[in-house]
Amino acid sequence: MSLGGGIVAAALILAAAPHLRALLALSPRQSPILTAIAYAALPEESVKFAALVLAWRLARFPLPQGWLAAATGIRFREAWDAAHPAAAEPKIGLCRFIVLAESDETALALAKRGYESWFVNFNFLFKLKNATPAFGERPGFDAALADGRLVAGRPETVVRALREQLSATPYNYMMGQFAFGNLTPAETQASVGLFIEHVMPALHVASPA
Repeated sequence: MSLGGGIVAAALILAAAPHLRALLALSPRQSPILTAIAYAALPEESVKFAALVLAWRLARFPLPQGWLAAATGIRFREAWDAAHPAAAEPKIGLCRFIVLAESDETALALAKRGYESWFVNFNFLFKLKNATPAFGERPGFDAALADGRLVAGRPETVVRALREQLSATPYNYMMGQFAFGNLTPAETQASVGLFIEHVMPALHVASPA
C-alpha cells in the first residue's frame, strides 16, 4: 500500500504465537514529509542534544501540560539559540491525543474506549518482557485527560483546551494523534473532519503572524 514517499516499517509480534513475526510497511500521507525528528524529553541533556543537531528541525515533546511542558520547551529554545544564534526558529511540536465529536459526552466516550485499548496494546510487550517504557509509565485515561495530553470534546472544547496549552507553553507546532486504540476509521475521519473545519482555523487565528 503506497500513500506517499518514505516507508515506516513496524514489526508486529503476535501474542497468540510469539514465534511468528509479521512486517507491516506503511507510507505517510503528509507532504512534504518531515525528514528528521528530534525526540527530546527529560533529562535536560536530551533537550540540549536535540537543539545541537542542525539537521533536526522538529522537536517533539510528549509531555503533560503545565510547568513540565513549558520548562522543557524553554530549555530547548535556550539551547537552540545558543547553538544556532543566526538560524531561523525551529518547529517545536506539542503532541496530543485528540478526539472530536458533536458533543463532549460522545467525544469523551470515544476517547475513553480508544485510549484504554491503546493503553493495553502499548504496554503489552513491556509487561511481557517485564520492562518499563522510555520516560516512564504512561498514565491511564483519567490521568491523561487531567494532565492535558489527551484532549476530547466538541470543537469549542478542543479549541479552548489546545489554545490554552499552546499559549501557556513555548511551542509553535501542533501534532495530533487522532487514530489510536480501537477507534474505527469512520470515527477517526469524523474527528479529523471536525478538527479541520473548526479547530485549525481557530488556532491559526490565535497564533501570531
